[in-house]
Amino acid sequence: MYEDLKEAVWRSNLELPRQKLVIYSWGNVSGIDRRAGVVAIKPSGVAYDELMPDKIVVLNFAGEAVEGSLRPSSDTPTHLELYRSFTGIGGICHTHSVYATMWAPAANHGPFTWGSAPEAAVVLEQAAMMALGTLTLGPKQESISQVLPDKHYLRKHGKGAYYGQK
Repeated sequence: MYEDLKEAVWRSNLELPRQKLVIYSWGNVSGIDRRAGVVAIKPSGVAYDELMPDKIVVLNFAGEAVEGSLRPSSDTPTHLELYRSFTGIGGICHTHSVYATMWAPAANHGPFTWGSAPEAAVVLEQAAMMALGTLTLGPKQESISQVLPDKHYLRKHGKGAYYGQK
């Protein structure tokens, strides 16, 4: 019944090992169909090389299985809370990527990112790797001026954005 959603979530989950953001069965991607009131998520403990669209679990917002016979990810409560709290989220990616997870010891878990695909997790991993490299080369590194992050953000998203193609 939710074949398109399950297919999209399956494809996004397969990107995690391709992008070297997970090993074994660690991590998961979910997607949401707000109109239907359901979330699709990777099942708990299933290795990526064994994952198929028919194994993706579909749940209602109460976390009850609507479709699928496997148990959903143990991270499902976090996914559901994020969907409830931020209505603009269309998909969530949770990884245990090496560098980003190194920055999360106070949260005791790997990062959660959101978007329609795992791109945000890939970008987060690269930023975490660069941050570690920066601190390794210069442990007393000072914060950069706000001008630089503003420039890089506004050139893509600001009123006079000029980055990329039209």
